[in-house]
Amino acid sequence: MGIRGLFTYVQSDDENIISYELHNQRLVIDAENFAALCYRRAALQCQYGGEYFAYNCYVRLFLKQFQVCHVNPIFVFGGCHPKEGSKLDTLLKRNVECYKLLRTLSSDPDFKIDLTPLLCRYILVEILREYSIRYIACEREADLSAAELSIYLQCPVTSGDSDFFIYRPRVDNQVYRFIPFLSITPTCQKRFPPCSSCTHSDTPG
Repeated sequence: MGIRGLFTYVQSDDENIISYELHNQRLVIDAENFAALCYRRAALQCQYGGEYFAYNCYVRLFLKQFQVCHVNPIFVFGGCHPKEGSKLDTLLKRNVECYKLLRTLSSDPDFKIDLTPLLCRYILVEILREYSIRYIACEREADLSAAELSIYLQCPVTSGDSDFFIYRPRVDNQVYRFIPFLSITPTCQKRFPPCSSCTHSDTPG
């Protein structure tokens, strides 16, 4: 769900963020967040039936850029939520907000809403299966599991959720790298000079 204001606080100081070249490695992805942010990045209007075909095309193009840069993504989906606690309260609050937005849309067709259509998750899963991209589903909330997996694999994790800023490895010799999803450019950039891990010097990465 994220910590309100944390992204703004971190980005307020340039020393908190460093440039990172994402290529020739694994990448753990917060799947639910990826599905939602891809829809926003594609600038689709959900009031027109979801525009699922356009969304499908956008996700495919994004994943193909990962292939070009030899990035092997691992998507982590969330599972069920506990009956009690702040998570359930937040979900119920968001549902109420969604109903209010839909009510406004019914009375004003020109009103633009910011909602993630329900089938985006299923479309993402279908694409991952078609491309043979690995994904897992957690029993509960996925954030902590995604962070732990990235620490175990010693690879970056990406999400648009500010919770990932606060996770840390339990062992001193382990490294934790969090890449905010919106900071990842959707197109590959050619690296010059190529690094030793690049398989082809003329391949963008």
